[in-house]
Amino acid sequence: MSFKLDEEFLEKACEFALKATADTIKNEIILITPRDKKRLPINTINRKDGKKPIRIKAHFKPINIGWNWFEWVSGQLKKSIETEKINKNYYKIWVTKWPASEYWKFLEFWTVNMKPRSFLRKWLYDNSEKAKKIFQKAFKLYIKNKTKWSN
Repeated sequence: MSFKLDEEFLEKACEFALKATADTIKNEIILITPRDKKRLPINTINRKDGKKPIRIKAHFKPINIGWNWFEWVSGQLKKSIETEKINKNYYKIWVTKWPASEYWKFLEFWTVNMKPRSFLRKWLYDNSEKAKKIFQKAFKLYIKNKTKWSN
């Protein structure tokens, strides 16, 4: 009995697992991306009556802070987090759109007037084992669904 290693199949499995891992990490990072409740946008409208505002523009979602609804909060930072395939076996997760592409650095590293509130590096440091397990699970899933055993 002889076996042959199918390198192309393994490369496709790795590619599938890398993309699945990058997308999962991106979605989890979006969930923990901080919102500075002390620094709302200048044009924020505070509905002090406690009623949820009726939205005119769908891309500005209201947020609730201490029983007050604030309008015109764009969530631009969360919308700007993306994954990108750089080359074979290499994906990156980054913030793509300006001004969020500058703002994330202040949150991640700090400024004179702002304490650091890491969300990118923190997730990766706290969940490195989880990322490995996501990759392994996706790799196994690809192999299980695509393998055809022959005699």
